[in-house]
Amino acid sequence: MGKIIYLLFVLVSIPCLLYPQVDTVGNYIITRENNLLTIVSTETSETHVLEYPNLTTEYYDIDEDGIYELLIISEDMNKTIPNFVLFVYTLGNNIELITTINSGVKKPELIYSEESGLTVLAIGFPNFDKLNNSANIDLFFSPLNLLFFNGESFETDYDDCIDILLKENEEIFSVVTDFLLSYGKNCKTSKLLESAFASIYMNYINAGEFAMADHLIDTYYFCEDKKEFIQLIKNTLTERP
Repeated sequence: MGKIIYLLFVLVSIPCLLYPQVDTVGNYIITRENNLLTIVSTETSETHVLEYPNLTTEYYDIDEDGIYELLIISEDMNKTIPNFVLFVYTLGNNIELITTINSGVKKPELIYSEESGLTVLAIGFPNFDKLNNSANIDLFFSPLNLLFFNGESFETDYDDCIDILLKENEEIFSVVTDFLLSYGKNCKTSKLLESAFASIYMNYINAGEFAMADHLIDTYYFCEDKKEFIQLIKNTLTERP
């Protein structure tokens, strides 16, 4: 009997999954069907069609000016690691593409900063993705690049959202400690976690916590090339993408 009920539930659910998703955002009706977005103005009936692979969408008035922004996150795979690209549109009188941002392995997200009382866009640093390539484990890390929207463009600002950086480090460090407990504290595991250590290190640096950044490498990076690894992190930060 249980199997029959489950089968009926699946059969009923399948058609629902095929229906397009329809949202009303400001003066626009946005219909999503698979990887296709159709945006229709309720005032002029002007229609825009956008298509991106493996997309997810979010609508938010980031700068609190009464006009929504449409965030489209597209995901593809670069060899064996994910790569996220963000497209930001304004949904004002006209639909305009504000910016396109490559976020690497970090899926872009909007985070509210209690410290500043503002919403910040958190993306990754694609330059650091090469450290994930050598990991050969299903864990991907990137330092946070925190961006504020000024109404026209995005600007990096760490001073007003240190709370986000430190919380991110707590989450990554929890994964690191669990991994070390499971697989041992040695140079091999340190190499597997290079992207995690680099991410925590850079987040500390951007938060102004230089002593904590050095303490991390001194205490939890179990290889002899500590100085060289720190230099690699600094060199990676300044590389051209």
